[in-house]
Amino acid sequence: MKKTNNTEVIKHRYNRYSKFYDFFEAPMEIFFGKWRKEIVRHASGKVLEVGVGTGKNIKCYNNDID
Repeated sequence: MKKTNNTEVIKHRYNRYSKFYDFFEAPMEIFFGKWRKEIVRHASGKVLEVGVGTGKNIKCYNNDID
């Protein structure tokens, strides 16, 4: 029986779905997209993005965020 490397399975699934994720999320982006910069600008110090998705928030953080 072949041992499955769960990390590699998850990477493979993420890489496959990430190509379509932004497309399927587009209707929600109409509403949340306009709030993204306003919400993220209040972040300071060390930040942990939970459920980062395809990283849309990352480019909105100030350079002093760790």
